[in-house]
Amino acid sequence: MRSPCRKQKGVLLALLFVLSLLLWFVNIGQQVCQQFQPFTASRSTRDLLWQEPWPERQIHDTDPPSGVTIVHYVWSGRKRKFVFRDCLSLLSVVRVLQPLKIIFHYSTMPQTDSYHSWLLELKSSIPGLEFKQANFGSSDLMDIAFEILPPEGGVVIGNGAVLSRPPPHPAVTPISLFSATFASDPSQGIVFASKSLKELPASDLNKAKSASKKQCVHVDAYDSDLRLVSHAHCVIMASDVLPRDIYAEKTPSAELAQWIFYGRRALQVAKQDFRNPIPRISHYVILDGGKDVSSELRFPHFLNILSALYVGGFERVYLHAETAPRGHWWEELAGENVTVVKADRPRSVYQTEVKVIQHVSDVLRAEILYKYGGAYQDFDVTWTKRVPDWLLAYPTVIDLEVEYNKASSDWPDIFNNGVILSRRHAPWLRHFLESMRDYRDDDWAYNSLRMSYRTFEHYPDTVYIDKYLQVMCGETVCHPSWGVSYDTKVLPLSAPFPLRQEARSFHLGRPRPQASLASLDSVKHPHDVFADIGRMVLEKSGRKNLLG
Repeated sequence: MRSPCRKQKGVLLALLFVLSLLLWFVNIGQQVCQQFQPFTASRSTRDLLWQEPWPERQIHDTDPPSGVTIVHYVWSGRKRKFVFRDCLSLLSVVRVLQPLKIIFHYSTMPQTDSYHSWLLELKSSIPGLEFKQANFGSSDLMDIAFEILPPEGGVVIGNGAVLSRPPPHPAVTPISLFSATFASDPSQGIVFASKSLKELPASDLNKAKSASKKQCVHVDAYDSDLRLVSHAHCVIMASDVLPRDIYAEKTPSAELAQWIFYGRRALQVAKQDFRNPIPRISHYVILDGGKDVSSELRFPHFLNILSALYVGGFERVYLHAETAPRGHWWEELAGENVTVVKADRPRSVYQTEVKVIQHVSDVLRAEILYKYGGAYQDFDVTWTKRVPDWLLAYPTVIDLEVEYNKASSDWPDIFNNGVILSRRHAPWLRHFLESMRDYRDDDWAYNSLRMSYRTFEHYPDTVYIDKYLQVMCGETVCHPSWGVSYDTKVLPLSAPFPLRQEARSFHLGRPRPQASLASLDSVKHPHDVFADIGRMVLEKSGRKNLLG
Protein backbone atom coordinates (compact mmCIF):
# COMPACT_ATOMS: atom_id res chain seq x y z
CA MET A 1 0.00 0.00 0.00
CA ARG A 2 1.37 3.43 -1.10
CA SER A 3 1.94 6.03 1.59
CA PRO A 4 0.17 9.45 1.40
CA CYS A 5 3.56 11.12 0.90
CA ARG A 6 4.32 9.00 -2.14
CA LYS A 7 0.84 9.74 -3.55
CA GLN A 8 1.36 13.48 -3.06
CA LYS A 9 4.78 13.27 -4.67
CA GLY A 10 3.30 11.46 -7.67
CA VAL A 11 0.55 14.07 -8.04
CA LEU A 12 3.12 16.86 -7.79
CA LEU A 13 5.30 15.28 -10.47
CA ALA A 14 2.26 14.85 -12.71
CA LEU A 15 1.32 18.51 -12.25
CA LEU A 16 4.88 19.60 -13.03
CA PHE A 17 4.83 17.47 -16.17
CA VAL A 18 1.52 18.97 -17.32
CA LEU A 19 2.80 22.49 -16.56
CA SER A 20 6.02 21.94 -18.52
CA LEU A 21 3.96 20.51 -21.39
CA LEU A 22 1.73 23.60 -21.40
CA LEU A 23 4.76 25.91 -21.39
CA TRP A 24 6.21 23.96 -24.30
CA PHE A 25 2.97 24.34 -26.29
CA VAL A 26 2.87 28.07 -25.51
CA ASN A 27 6.45 28.48 -26.74
CA ILE A 28 5.72 26.54 -29.92
CA GLY A 29 2.54 28.57 -30.44
CA GLN A 30 4.46 31.83 -30.16
CA GLN A 31 7.00 30.63 -32.70
CA VAL A 32 4.24 29.59 -35.10
CA CYS A 33 2.51 32.95 -34.69
CA GLN A 34 5.74 34.77 -35.40
CA GLN A 35 6.28 32.62 -38.46
CA PHE A 36 2.85 33.34 -39.93
CA GLN A 37 2.71 37.04 -39.00
CA PRO A 38 5.62 38.45 -41.04
CA PHE A 39 4.28 41.99 -41.34
CA THR A 40 3.84 43.00 -37.70
CA ALA A 41 7.14 44.86 -37.41
CA SER A 42 7.18 48.56 -38.14
CA ARG A 43 8.78 49.30 -41.50
CA SER A 44 10.16 52.73 -40.72
CA THR A 45 9.80 55.76 -38.51
CA ARG A 46 9.24 59.07 -40.26
CA ASP A 47 9.66 62.60 -38.95
CA LEU A 48 6.12 64.01 -39.04
CA LEU A 49 6.71 66.79 -36.52
CA TRP A 50 8.28 69.07 -39.13
CA GLN A 51 6.41 70.44 -42.13
CA GLU A 52 6.70 73.34 -44.52
CA PRO A 53 4.22 76.04 -43.44
CA TRP A 54 1.13 76.43 -45.62
CA PRO A 55 -0.95 79.16 -43.94
CA GLU A 56 -4.14 78.56 -45.94
CA ARG A 57 -4.09 74.84 -45.18
CA GLN A 58 -3.17 74.55 -41.51
CA ILE A 59 -4.69 75.70 -38.26
CA HIS A 60 -3.14 78.65 -36.39
CA ASP A 61 -3.32 78.13 -32.64
CA THR A 62 -1.07 79.81 -30.14
CA ASP A 63 -3.65 79.82 -27.37
CA PRO A 64 -4.09 76.21 -26.09
CA PRO A 65 -7.80 76.49 -25.20
CA SER A 66 -8.68 77.46 -28.78
CA GLY A 67 -6.84 74.61 -30.46
CA VAL A 68 -8.05 71.24 -31.70
CA THR A 69 -6.54 68.84 -29.18
CA ILE A 70 -8.30 65.55 -30.01
CA VAL A 71 -9.42 64.16 -33.37
CA HIS A 72 -11.51 61.00 -33.75
CA TYR A 73 -10.66 58.91 -36.80
CA VAL A 74 -13.35 56.34 -37.66
CA TRP A 75 -12.27 53.19 -39.48
CA SER A 76 -15.27 51.48 -41.04
CA GLY A 77 -13.29 49.48 -43.55
CA ARG A 78 -13.87 46.23 -41.67
CA LYS A 79 -12.27 43.51 -43.80
CA ARG A 80 -10.21 45.92 -45.88
CA LYS A 81 -6.61 46.99 -46.17
CA PHE A 82 -5.38 50.36 -44.91
CA VAL A 83 -4.26 51.65 -48.30
CA PHE A 84 -2.27 54.74 -49.23
CA ARG A 85 -5.43 56.87 -49.52
CA ASP A 86 -6.21 56.04 -45.89
CA CYS A 87 -2.65 57.01 -44.99
CA LEU A 88 -3.19 60.42 -46.62
CA SER A 89 -6.48 60.77 -44.76
CA LEU A 90 -4.96 60.13 -41.34
CA LEU A 91 -1.86 62.19 -42.10
CA SER A 92 -3.97 65.15 -43.24
CA VAL A 93 -5.22 65.42 -39.66
CA VAL A 94 -1.62 65.77 -38.47
CA ARG A 95 -0.70 68.37 -41.07
CA VAL A 96 -3.83 70.55 -40.94
CA LEU A 97 -5.00 70.33 -37.32
CA GLN A 98 -1.82 69.28 -35.48
CA PRO A 99 -3.79 67.69 -32.61
CA LEU A 100 -2.27 66.40 -29.41
CA LYS A 101 -4.11 63.11 -29.79
CA ILE A 102 -5.75 61.07 -32.55
CA ILE A 103 -8.09 58.27 -31.46
CA PHE A 104 -8.41 55.56 -34.10
CA HIS A 105 -11.86 53.96 -33.62
CA TYR A 106 -12.32 50.53 -35.17
CA SER A 107 -14.54 47.50 -34.92
CA THR A 108 -12.10 45.33 -36.89
CA MET A 109 -8.48 46.38 -37.39
CA PRO A 110 -7.38 46.94 -41.00
CA GLN A 111 -5.78 44.08 -42.86
CA THR A 112 -2.07 44.16 -43.68
CA ASP A 113 0.04 42.67 -46.42
CA SER A 114 3.68 43.03 -47.43
CA TYR A 115 3.07 46.34 -49.23
CA HIS A 116 0.19 47.98 -47.36
CA SER A 117 2.06 48.65 -44.14
CA TRP A 118 1.11 52.34 -43.96
CA LEU A 119 -0.70 52.04 -40.65
CA LEU A 120 2.26 50.25 -39.09
CA GLU A 121 4.49 53.13 -40.14
CA LEU A 122 2.10 55.75 -38.76
CA LYS A 123 1.88 53.92 -35.44
CA SER A 124 5.62 54.41 -34.96
CA SER A 125 5.65 57.96 -36.33
CA ILE A 126 2.66 59.73 -34.71
CA PRO A 127 3.30 60.03 -30.95
CA GLY A 128 -0.32 60.76 -30.02
CA LEU A 129 -1.99 57.98 -32.02
CA GLU A 130 -4.24 55.75 -29.87
CA PHE A 131 -6.52 52.86 -30.80
CA LYS A 132 -9.97 52.15 -29.40
CA GLN A 133 -12.26 49.31 -30.37
CA ALA A 134 -15.90 50.28 -30.82
CA ASN A 135 -19.06 48.87 -32.38
CA PHE A 136 -21.17 51.67 -33.81
CA GLY A 137 -24.86 51.17 -34.41
CA SER A 138 -24.70 53.14 -37.66
CA SER A 139 -22.23 53.74 -40.47
CA ASP A 140 -23.47 57.31 -40.97
CA LEU A 141 -20.73 59.72 -39.93
CA MET A 142 -23.07 62.18 -38.18
CA ASP A 143 -24.60 59.34 -36.15
CA ILE A 144 -21.11 58.14 -35.20
CA ALA A 145 -20.12 61.67 -34.18
CA PHE A 146 -23.28 61.80 -32.05
CA GLU A 147 -22.04 58.74 -30.15
CA ILE A 148 -18.39 59.60 -29.57
CA LEU A 149 -18.01 63.38 -29.28
CA PRO A 150 -17.52 64.69 -25.72
CA PRO A 151 -19.40 67.76 -24.35
CA GLU A 152 -16.79 70.16 -25.75
CA GLY A 153 -17.25 68.76 -29.27
CA GLY A 154 -14.34 68.00 -31.58
CA VAL A 155 -13.51 66.60 -35.00
CA VAL A 156 -14.60 63.27 -36.46
CA ILE A 157 -13.12 62.14 -39.76
CA GLY A 158 -14.21 59.10 -41.73
CA ASN A 159 -11.76 56.89 -43.57
CA GLY A 160 -10.93 58.03 -47.08
CA ALA A 161 -11.59 61.74 -46.49
CA VAL A 162 -8.53 63.98 -46.80
CA LEU A 163 -8.68 67.19 -44.80
CA SER A 164 -7.62 70.09 -47.04
CA ARG A 165 -8.11 73.13 -44.79
CA PRO A 166 -9.01 73.97 -41.15
CA PRO A 167 -12.63 73.86 -39.93
CA PRO A 168 -14.90 76.92 -40.13
CA HIS A 169 -14.69 79.21 -37.11
CA PRO A 170 -16.99 77.79 -34.39
CA ALA A 171 -18.46 81.22 -33.64
CA VAL A 172 -19.79 81.34 -37.21
CA THR A 173 -20.54 77.67 -37.82
CA PRO A 174 -20.74 75.64 -34.60
CA ILE A 175 -21.51 72.40 -36.49
CA SER A 176 -20.35 71.41 -39.96
CA LEU A 177 -20.71 68.12 -41.81
CA PHE A 178 -18.73 67.63 -45.00
CA SER A 179 -19.91 64.41 -46.58
CA ALA A 180 -19.39 62.67 -49.90
CA THR A 181 -22.91 62.14 -51.16
CA PHE A 182 -21.66 60.24 -54.22
CA ALA A 183 -19.78 57.65 -52.16
CA SER A 184 -21.09 54.20 -51.32
CA ASP A 185 -19.53 54.55 -47.86
CA PRO A 186 -21.66 56.93 -45.73
CA SER A 187 -18.79 57.26 -43.25
CA GLN A 188 -16.67 59.21 -45.74
CA GLY A 189 -16.50 62.82 -44.68
CA ILE A 190 -15.68 65.09 -41.76
CA VAL A 191 -17.69 66.49 -38.85
CA PHE A 192 -16.59 69.66 -37.03
CA ALA A 193 -18.51 70.51 -33.86
CA SER A 194 -17.83 73.05 -31.11
CA LYS A 195 -20.15 71.19 -28.73
CA SER A 196 -21.56 67.73 -28.21
CA LEU A 197 -24.16 66.75 -30.80
CA LYS A 198 -26.23 65.19 -28.03
CA GLU A 199 -27.04 68.69 -26.78
CA LEU A 200 -28.65 69.71 -30.08
CA PRO A 201 -32.21 69.17 -31.27
CA ALA A 202 -32.67 66.60 -33.99
CA SER A 203 -33.78 69.33 -36.38
CA ASP A 204 -30.38 71.03 -36.12
CA LEU A 205 -28.62 67.78 -36.93
CA ASN A 206 -30.81 67.28 -39.98
CA LYS A 207 -30.11 70.85 -41.12
CA ALA A 208 -26.38 70.27 -40.82
CA LYS A 209 -26.67 67.11 -42.89
CA SER A 210 -28.73 68.69 -45.65
CA ALA A 211 -26.66 71.89 -45.77
CA SER A 212 -23.28 70.32 -46.41
CA LYS A 213 -23.68 67.21 -48.54
CA LYS A 214 -21.64 68.46 -51.51
CA GLN A 215 -18.72 70.04 -49.72
CA CYS A 216 -16.41 67.00 -49.51
CA VAL A 217 -15.38 66.91 -53.14
CA HIS A 218 -14.04 64.17 -55.35
CA VAL A 219 -10.44 64.52 -56.50
CA ASP A 220 -11.47 64.97 -60.15
CA ALA A 221 -13.68 67.94 -59.29
CA TYR A 222 -10.98 69.36 -57.02
CA ASP A 223 -8.43 69.34 -59.84
CA SER A 224 -10.78 70.87 -62.41
CA ASP A 225 -12.30 73.74 -60.40
CA LEU A 226 -10.01 76.34 -58.83
CA ARG A 227 -12.86 77.59 -56.63
CA LEU A 228 -12.94 74.23 -54.88
CA VAL A 229 -9.18 74.39 -54.32
CA SER A 230 -9.73 77.63 -52.40
CA HIS A 231 -12.83 76.63 -50.45
CA ALA A 232 -13.17 72.83 -50.14
CA HIS A 233 -12.49 71.52 -46.64
CA CYS A 234 -12.00 67.89 -47.62
CA VAL A 235 -11.22 65.79 -50.68
CA ILE A 236 -12.02 62.18 -51.50
CA MET A 237 -8.91 60.78 -53.20
CA ALA A 238 -9.00 57.92 -55.70
CA SER A 239 -9.03 54.58 -53.91
CA ASP A 240 -6.03 53.29 -55.88
CA VAL A 241 -3.77 56.33 -55.48
CA LEU A 242 -0.11 55.50 -54.73
CA PRO A 243 3.02 57.55 -53.97
CA ARG A 244 4.17 57.15 -57.58
CA ASP A 245 0.98 59.00 -58.65
CA ILE A 246 1.71 62.15 -56.64
CA TYR A 247 5.42 62.81 -56.18
CA ALA A 248 6.03 64.26 -59.67
CA GLU A 249 2.56 65.58 -60.57
CA LYS A 250 1.53 69.24 -60.76
CA THR A 251 -2.24 69.02 -60.12
CA PRO A 252 -3.83 70.73 -57.08
CA SER A 253 -4.59 67.36 -55.48
CA ALA A 254 -0.99 66.20 -56.04
CA GLU A 255 0.35 69.38 -54.42
CA LEU A 256 -1.94 68.77 -51.45
CA ALA A 257 -0.88 65.11 -51.24
CA GLN A 258 2.82 66.06 -51.50
CA TRP A 259 2.45 68.43 -48.55
CA ILE A 260 0.53 65.83 -46.55
CA PHE A 261 2.84 62.87 -47.20
CA TYR A 262 6.23 64.56 -47.58
CA GLY A 263 5.63 67.73 -45.55
CA ARG A 264 6.66 69.92 -48.49
CA ARG A 265 4.68 71.68 -51.24
CA ALA A 266 6.93 70.84 -54.15
CA LEU A 267 7.61 68.21 -56.76
CA GLN A 268 9.58 65.46 -55.05
CA VAL A 269 11.98 64.72 -57.91
CA ALA A 270 15.73 64.26 -57.87
CA LYS A 271 17.80 67.23 -59.01
CA GLN A 272 21.10 67.23 -60.87
CA ASP A 273 24.28 68.68 -59.39
CA PHE A 274 27.11 68.76 -61.91
CA ARG A 275 29.49 70.08 -59.25
CA ASN A 276 29.17 66.81 -57.30
CA PRO A 277 28.90 63.99 -59.85
CA ILE A 278 28.88 60.27 -59.18
CA PRO A 279 32.53 59.17 -59.51
CA ARG A 280 33.46 57.07 -62.53
CA ILE A 281 34.56 54.07 -60.51
CA SER A 282 33.00 50.62 -60.67
CA HIS A 283 32.55 48.06 -57.89
CA TYR A 284 32.05 44.29 -58.03
CA VAL A 285 31.48 42.05 -55.00
CA ILE A 286 32.93 38.53 -55.13
CA LEU A 287 32.04 36.32 -52.15
CA ASP A 288 33.35 32.80 -51.57
CA GLY A 289 30.56 30.33 -52.23
CA GLY A 290 28.60 32.72 -54.42
CA LYS A 291 26.54 31.38 -57.29
CA ASP A 292 28.50 31.05 -60.54
CA VAL A 293 31.52 32.70 -58.89
CA SER A 294 34.83 31.05 -58.07
CA SER A 295 38.35 32.26 -57.40
CA GLU A 296 39.18 31.44 -61.02
CA LEU A 297 37.98 34.35 -63.16
CA ARG A 298 35.82 33.09 -66.01
CA PHE A 299 35.58 34.48 -69.52
CA PRO A 300 32.13 36.15 -69.05
CA HIS A 301 33.43 37.99 -65.97
CA PHE A 302 36.53 39.03 -67.90
CA LEU A 303 34.25 40.52 -70.57
CA ASN A 304 32.08 42.31 -68.03
CA ILE A 305 35.06 43.97 -66.33
CA LEU A 306 36.32 45.14 -69.72
CA SER A 307 32.85 46.46 -70.55
CA ALA A 308 32.89 48.62 -67.41
CA LEU A 309 36.25 50.14 -68.39
CA TYR A 310 35.92 50.50 -72.15
CA VAL A 311 32.17 50.72 -72.77
CA GLY A 312 30.55 52.05 -69.58
CA GLY A 313 33.27 54.67 -69.28
CA PHE A 314 34.48 53.92 -65.75
CA GLU A 315 38.06 54.88 -64.98
CA ARG A 316 38.81 52.14 -62.45
CA VAL A 317 37.25 48.85 -61.40
CA TYR A 318 37.41 47.61 -57.80
CA LEU A 319 36.90 43.91 -57.10
CA HIS A 320 35.81 43.53 -53.47
CA ALA A 321 36.73 39.87 -53.05
CA GLU A 322 37.18 37.48 -50.15
CA THR A 323 39.67 35.51 -52.25
CA ALA A 324 41.89 37.14 -54.88
CA PRO A 325 40.97 36.10 -58.46
CA ARG A 326 43.31 33.87 -60.45
CA GLY A 327 43.47 32.04 -63.77
CA HIS A 328 44.09 32.79 -67.44
CA TRP A 329 41.45 35.49 -67.87
CA TRP A 330 42.59 37.23 -64.69
CA GLU A 331 46.12 37.33 -66.08
CA GLU A 332 44.69 38.86 -69.29
CA LEU A 333 43.60 41.84 -67.18
CA ALA A 334 47.18 42.63 -66.13
CA GLY A 335 47.91 46.29 -66.77
CA GLU A 336 44.26 47.33 -66.68
CA ASN A 337 42.86 49.74 -64.08
CA VAL A 338 41.57 46.91 -61.90
CA THR A 339 42.23 46.80 -58.15
CA VAL A 340 41.44 43.93 -55.77
CA VAL A 341 40.15 45.02 -52.36
CA LYS A 342 39.96 42.47 -49.55
CA ALA A 343 36.26 42.09 -48.67
CA ASP A 344 35.22 41.63 -45.06
CA ARG A 345 31.93 39.74 -45.18
CA PRO A 346 29.24 41.33 -42.95
CA ARG A 347 27.88 38.76 -40.51
CA SER A 348 24.98 40.85 -39.22
CA VAL A 349 23.05 44.03 -39.84
CA TYR A 350 21.70 45.93 -36.81
CA GLN A 351 22.55 42.87 -34.69
CA THR A 352 20.46 40.56 -36.91
CA GLU A 353 22.43 37.69 -38.41
CA VAL A 354 22.78 37.68 -42.21
CA LYS A 355 23.02 34.11 -43.51
CA VAL A 356 21.88 34.10 -47.15
CA ILE A 357 24.86 34.94 -49.34
CA GLN A 358 22.81 37.08 -51.75
CA HIS A 359 21.71 39.19 -48.77
CA VAL A 360 25.33 39.50 -47.63
CA SER A 361 26.07 40.98 -51.05
CA ASP A 362 23.06 43.33 -50.74
CA VAL A 363 24.38 44.73 -47.47
CA LEU A 364 27.98 44.95 -48.68
CA ARG A 365 27.16 46.74 -51.95
CA ALA A 366 25.12 49.39 -50.11
CA GLU A 367 27.91 49.95 -47.58
CA ILE A 368 30.57 50.15 -50.32
CA LEU A 369 28.60 52.66 -52.38
CA TYR A 370 27.78 54.74 -49.31
CA LYS A 371 31.48 54.94 -48.43
CA TYR A 372 33.02 55.40 -51.88
CA GLY A 373 30.29 56.18 -54.39
CA GLY A 374 30.43 55.01 -58.00
CA ALA A 375 28.69 52.17 -59.81
CA TYR A 376 27.82 48.76 -58.45
CA GLN A 377 26.91 46.02 -60.89
CA ASP A 378 26.37 42.31 -60.53
CA PHE A 379 28.96 40.07 -62.14
CA ASP A 380 26.42 39.09 -64.83
CA VAL A 381 25.98 42.69 -66.07
CA THR A 382 27.61 43.76 -69.33
CA TRP A 383 27.82 47.46 -70.18
CA THR A 384 26.74 48.23 -73.75
CA LYS A 385 26.80 52.03 -73.70
CA ARG A 386 28.80 54.78 -72.00
CA VAL A 387 27.11 56.22 -68.90
CA PRO A 388 26.49 59.89 -69.80
CA ASP A 389 27.69 62.74 -67.62
CA TRP A 390 24.16 64.11 -67.18
CA LEU A 391 23.09 60.84 -65.56
CA LEU A 392 26.00 60.96 -63.11
CA ALA A 393 24.80 64.39 -61.94
CA TYR A 394 21.93 62.76 -60.02
CA PRO A 395 22.48 61.62 -56.41
CA THR A 396 21.43 57.99 -57.04
CA VAL A 397 20.31 56.17 -60.18
CA ILE A 398 18.52 52.82 -60.22
CA ASP A 399 16.00 50.91 -62.33
CA LEU A 400 12.75 49.06 -61.74
CA GLU A 401 12.53 45.28 -61.68
CA VAL A 402 10.48 44.16 -64.68
CA GLU A 403 10.90 40.39 -64.60
CA TYR A 404 8.22 39.58 -62.06
CA ASN A 405 4.46 39.06 -62.10
CA LYS A 406 2.73 42.18 -60.79
CA ALA A 407 -0.66 40.49 -60.93
CA SER A 408 0.36 38.13 -58.13
CA SER A 409 2.25 40.72 -56.09
CA ASP A 410 1.05 43.23 -53.51
CA TRP A 411 3.68 45.70 -54.70
CA PRO A 412 3.06 48.14 -57.58
CA ASP A 413 6.78 48.16 -58.40
CA ILE A 414 10.07 47.01 -56.94
CA PHE A 415 13.70 47.89 -57.65
CA ASN A 416 16.38 45.75 -59.22
CA ASN A 417 19.62 46.65 -57.46
CA GLY A 418 21.80 44.65 -59.83
CA VAL A 419 22.98 48.02 -61.15
CA ILE A 420 23.18 51.12 -58.93
CA LEU A 421 24.91 54.44 -59.58
CA SER A 422 25.36 56.66 -56.53
CA ARG A 423 27.35 59.43 -54.93
CA ARG A 424 29.12 58.67 -51.69
CA HIS A 425 26.98 59.40 -48.64
CA ALA A 426 23.89 59.67 -50.86
CA PRO A 427 20.64 60.17 -48.88
CA TRP A 428 18.85 57.23 -50.52
CA LEU A 429 21.66 54.85 -49.54
CA ARG A 430 21.54 56.14 -45.96
CA HIS A 431 17.78 55.64 -45.73
CA PHE A 432 18.02 52.23 -47.42
CA LEU A 433 20.63 51.08 -44.91
CA GLU A 434 18.42 52.39 -42.09
CA SER A 435 15.50 50.35 -43.46
CA MET A 436 17.52 47.20 -42.73
CA ARG A 437 16.61 47.62 -39.07
CA ASP A 438 13.65 45.54 -40.24
CA TYR A 439 15.89 42.90 -41.83
CA ARG A 440 14.38 39.55 -42.91
CA ASP A 441 16.85 36.89 -43.89
CA ASP A 442 14.12 34.40 -44.78
CA ASP A 443 12.51 36.65 -47.41
CA TRP A 444 14.68 36.79 -50.53
CA ALA A 445 13.16 39.97 -52.03
CA TYR A 446 12.03 41.87 -48.95
CA ASN A 447 15.01 44.11 -48.16
CA SER A 448 16.92 44.33 -51.43
CA LEU A 449 14.01 44.72 -53.86
CA ARG A 450 10.95 45.80 -51.88
CA MET A 451 12.32 47.97 -49.08
CA SER A 452 14.65 49.69 -51.52
CA TYR A 453 11.53 50.72 -53.44
CA ARG A 454 9.69 51.69 -50.24
CA THR A 455 12.68 53.90 -49.40
CA PHE A 456 12.17 55.59 -52.77
CA GLU A 457 8.46 56.08 -52.03
CA HIS A 458 9.40 57.93 -48.84
CA TYR A 459 12.24 59.92 -50.43
CA PRO A 460 11.61 60.16 -54.19
CA ASP A 461 13.73 63.30 -54.48
CA THR A 462 16.83 61.22 -53.69
CA VAL A 463 16.60 58.83 -56.67
CA TYR A 464 16.42 59.10 -60.44
CA ILE A 465 14.81 56.06 -62.07
CA ASP A 466 16.53 55.35 -65.38
CA LYS A 467 14.58 52.80 -67.40
CA TYR A 468 17.51 52.47 -69.82
CA LEU A 469 20.00 51.56 -67.09
CA GLN A 470 19.70 47.81 -67.61
CA VAL A 471 17.82 45.33 -69.74
CA MET A 472 16.89 42.20 -67.82
CA CYS A 473 17.32 38.95 -69.76
CA GLY A 474 16.25 35.47 -68.78
CA GLU A 475 15.80 32.17 -70.55
CA THR A 476 15.05 33.11 -74.19
CA VAL A 477 13.80 36.70 -73.89
CA CYS A 478 14.89 40.15 -72.76
CA HIS A 479 12.69 42.70 -71.01
CA PRO A 480 13.41 46.30 -72.07
CA SER A 481 12.16 48.47 -69.23
CA TRP A 482 10.81 51.30 -71.31
CA GLY A 483 7.70 51.90 -73.37
CA VAL A 484 4.06 51.95 -72.34
CA SER A 485 3.96 48.25 -71.46
CA TYR A 486 7.54 47.83 -70.33
CA ASP A 487 6.64 45.10 -67.84
CA THR A 488 5.29 42.75 -70.52
CA LYS A 489 7.32 43.74 -73.59
CA VAL A 490 9.87 41.06 -74.49
CA LEU A 491 12.48 40.61 -77.17
CA PRO A 492 13.77 37.27 -78.49
CA LEU A 493 17.51 36.91 -78.16
CA SER A 494 17.81 36.25 -81.88
CA ALA A 495 16.19 39.57 -82.82
CA PRO A 496 18.22 42.66 -83.73
CA PHE A 497 18.51 45.19 -80.93
CA PRO A 498 19.60 48.86 -81.02
CA LEU A 499 22.20 48.34 -78.29
CA ARG A 500 24.18 51.53 -78.51
CA GLN A 501 21.13 53.73 -79.06
CA GLU A 502 19.10 52.67 -76.02
CA ALA A 503 20.24 50.11 -73.44
CA ARG A 504 23.15 51.07 -71.18
CA SER A 505 23.72 47.52 -69.93
CA PHE A 506 22.41 43.98 -70.18
CA HIS A 507 21.73 42.02 -67.00
CA LEU A 508 22.04 38.39 -68.00
CA GLY A 509 20.05 36.21 -65.64
CA ARG A 510 19.10 32.65 -66.49
CA PRO A 511 20.97 30.65 -67.64
CA ARG A 512 24.34 31.74 -66.30
CA PRO A 513 26.48 32.07 -68.25
CA GLN A 514 24.65 32.61 -71.53
CA ALA A 515 25.78 29.96 -73.98
CA SER A 516 26.96 32.54 -76.51
CA LEU A 517 29.14 34.23 -73.86
CA ALA A 518 30.43 31.13 -72.10
CA SER A 519 33.79 31.08 -73.88
CA LEU A 520 35.89 32.94 -76.40
CA ASP A 521 35.00 30.38 -79.07
CA SER A 522 31.25 30.95 -78.56
CA VAL A 523 31.68 34.72 -78.97
CA LYS A 524 33.46 34.26 -82.29
CA HIS A 525 30.36 32.82 -83.95
CA PRO A 526 27.57 35.41 -84.42
CA HIS A 527 24.24 33.81 -83.67
CA ASP A 528 22.49 36.09 -81.15
CA VAL A 529 22.59 39.49 -79.49
CA PHE A 530 24.97 38.39 -76.71
CA ALA A 531 27.66 37.20 -79.09
CA ASP A 532 27.40 40.62 -80.75
CA ILE A 533 27.87 42.26 -77.34
CA GLY A 534 30.92 40.10 -76.58
CA ARG A 535 32.61 40.98 -79.85
CA MET A 536 31.83 44.68 -79.34
CA VAL A 537 33.47 44.64 -75.89
CA LEU A 538 36.59 42.90 -77.19
CA GLU A 539 36.89 45.36 -80.07
CA LYS A 540 36.45 48.45 -77.86
CA SER A 541 39.03 47.14 -75.38
CA GLY A 542 41.63 46.71 -78.12
CA ARG A 543 41.43 42.90 -78.13
CA LYS A 544 40.04 42.34 -81.60
CA ASN A 545 43.00 40.03 -82.21
CA LEU A 546 41.41 37.46 -79.86
CA LEU A 547 38.60 37.01 -82.39
CA GLY A 548 41.08 35.68 -84.95
